[in-house]
Amino acid sequence: MLYCDSMYYVVVFLFFFSSRRRHTRYISVTGVQTCALPIYRKKHAQGFKKFVEEQGLTKNNRAGRSTCFWSDQELKGLHKNGSIFPLEISISDIIYQDRVSFVCVLRDITERKRAEAVVLGQNRTLEMLVKGDSLSEVLETLLRSIEGLLDGVRCSIMTLDESGKHLQNLLSPSLPESFSQAVEGLAIGPDVGTCGSAVYFNKIVFVDDVSTDPRFGTFRDFMLAHELRATLSCPIRNVDGNVLGTTCIYFDKIKNPLPHEMQLIQSVANLAGVAIERKRAEGKIKKTLDEKELLLKEIHHRTKNNMQIISSLLWLQSKDIQEEKYREMFRDCSNRILSMALLHEKVYESPDLLEIDLQAYLISLLKDLFVSYGETTDRIGYRVETNGISLDLDSGIPCGLLIQELVSNSLKHAFPEERRGNIWLVLKPREKGQIELIVGDDGIGLPKNLDFRNTPSLGLQLVTALAEKQLGGAIELDETRGTVFKFVFWKGKL
Repeated sequence: MLYCDSMYYVVVFLFFFSSRRRHTRYISVTGVQTCALPIYRKKHAQGFKKFVEEQGLTKNNRAGRSTCFWSDQELKGLHKNGSIFPLEISISDIIYQDRVSFVCVLRDITERKRAEAVVLGQNRTLEMLVKGDSLSEVLETLLRSIEGLLDGVRCSIMTLDESGKHLQNLLSPSLPESFSQAVEGLAIGPDVGTCGSAVYFNKIVFVDDVSTDPRFGTFRDFMLAHELRATLSCPIRNVDGNVLGTTCIYFDKIKNPLPHEMQLIQSVANLAGVAIERKRAEGKIKKTLDEKELLLKEIHHRTKNNMQIISSLLWLQSKDIQEEKYREMFRDCSNRILSMALLHEKVYESPDLLEIDLQAYLISLLKDLFVSYGETTDRIGYRVETNGISLDLDSGIPCGLLIQELVSNSLKHAFPEERRGNIWLVLKPREKGQIELIVGDDGIGLPKNLDFRNTPSLGLQLVTALAEKQLGGAIELDETRGTVFKFVFWKGKL
């Protein structure tokens, strides 16, 4: 352990070894005295003795040894004022007066270690911002790192309120709760401590002795009671240079800030400005997105309501039609509109406006179709399996319409004369992002020799157009047992 009052220095240690005894003499090139603290003295002596024995340094030759045996190792130094500082040591051996001697180069690395700590704190702050940690977590980590770099200091960050005329305590992790209460609502001005004046003048302000400075007034007793003897405040600015608040360091003793402390608080203020502005921007973006999401939900809700009204009007109108053929046409149109209305309803209810819960949607659609055609699940059962598949609105509407057409056909034609049976809907994922949709029943099947692609029925024409043109998929018909339509299309094709 070295005792010195110099920032950078070189010391020559001459260690003399003989076969009978070892002598150690210290020669200082710069007048630096040397000594070891008690807690390190024994450890250093043991370590050096072990190294000498392992390397065979008592021999007056370099055979089998490196010229430089200890390079850039970090130790602790002791200033005359009692402060401990980091230093770096490099030692090389020489032959001096036919004896093994050593040259020792020491360097005070306080500034380097401080700079490394500042960079580490900056990187940590930026990492937390990227991760999305809360503003309080980011700033507390920043302030704690500063308090760890400087002895006897506590830190706080204050921001301007909406009026821009008063300060509000944002964070002061090492200060008592009474401090937060005392500074809340502090007015800015040329004579309001260091915080209020730093914001007012938009520059760094420091006070070396709170007890005598006129800017503290009635607040002086509070500061002294909490052992806050000197303060240094720096305004926090955004990228446009507008003041957002202030960062303040409070010292527990009377002092003038050192240059590195001025640089440190400026660095902290810059990082705090980045963090505050980023979090405020994120808040504005989130608010905007929330408003847009609410607007989209409202659009879907209103669309659903309007479609349901149209569907209801068509159904009511069909009751006055005498001919069954035309009454059925009105009812089919009503159901088609209802299937789209249900889809908008599910989007409105979904936490994700981009994806639709098909399981809930299809069950609701089948229930409404059963009611529309006066059927019950006692005679015709149904099964829905979606295997967790969801669709967006562009794919969901044509998919829902073709399902509505096929289920309507099954309810109208597949089970005549009180015949019992089942209807099923199954969606399955396939390779390369494809989806397979199966709509089937175990009824009497389609009429013989019917080409579903060329039929006067509007329903089957719609099914073909929706599947091939809207969804860009392929259709396969299986009439082995009942009627089973299989569709294969790509999710997100549209």
